[in-house]
Amino acid sequence: MSRFREHGYLVVDDVVPATHLREMRERIDAITSELDGEDAKRMGLQIEPDSKAAVPMPRKLNELAQHDEIFCRHAEMPQLLGMVGQLIGDPVRLFGDQAFLKPPREGSAKPPHQDNAHFGIDPPDWGVTAWAPLDDATVENGCVQYIPGSHRLGNVLHEWVEGTTHLVPRGVGSRQPVHAPVRAGGVIFHHLLTLHMSAPNTSSSWRRAYACHYIRTDARHHIQEPVAAALGRTTTTFR
Repeated sequence: MSRFREHGYLVVDDVVPATHLREMRERIDAITSELDGEDAKRMGLQIEPDSKAAVPMPRKLNELAQHDEIFCRHAEMPQLLGMVGQLIGDPVRLFGDQAFLKPPREGSAKPPHQDNAHFGIDPPDWGVTAWAPLDDATVENGCVQYIPGSHRLGNVLHEWVEGTTHLVPRGVGSRQPVHAPVRAGGVIFHHLLTLHMSAPNTSSSWRRAYACHYIRTDARHHIQEPVAAALGRTTTTFR
């Protein structure tokens, strides 16, 4: 808990059971096997924009928990909600979710950004992202990188990168990021204001991850609307 308050992120190992990880990987494989299929369209499949592969490569899916029982079960996992409640208070709701796919040797970089530039949560302390790798996230395959303590900068002005879906911050100086490798089954919790990014996947392995964004039910939101009503809470604590 103190590390989260100080650095703006916290890596916790062994949160998601192996059987559930396998189910999520298999479900993503099924969805992305038909790039123009109904499930892919429903979940807003995005394609790697600069891939050199012979066939289009999947980059991202959105709002999986609204459309799929396997991902809904993850978002409502009691152990996960217990940890979220400790970080931001209760009760909480799911604000949004995405799967980030980073295919082998094709997965593109994600530039530095704050999640709250997209979300508009007020106060930002009442929200948190729970980033769960479905494959081991390594330096080589593009694990998340964080700028420790950057959540204390407040909401930083961002601007769009022309021709992309990326927002990037202005005027944050030369702060150096720190890699946060984590094994499949772990979860990284990060503050909505913590600047983070990822490098391209230069390995021969996938780097898939499922991120759930939670907010307190009494938090205000100025850009997006939450996707779920209040969620339950157990007494699960950090180990």
